[in-house]
Amino acid sequence: MNEDLSENVSVAVSEKFAYVHTGNNTYINVFGAKNMIPYTPIETNNKISDIGTFGNMIECQ
Repeated sequence: MNEDLSENVSVAVSEKFAYVHTGNNTYINVFGAKNMIPYTPIETNNKISDIGTFGNMIECQ
């Protein structure tokens, strides 16, 4: 991840993963929440305005 962090940064954390989006790109970087090991980014076809998790989110991976 080599991003200009002066741009908007959105972060969401769940039980297993940390999701990070910066700037106007069309992907969300995914890291292990406990060890920050990078996973494959989540790609989209559109710009992302915000990310977030809510409640007791538990992924099934």
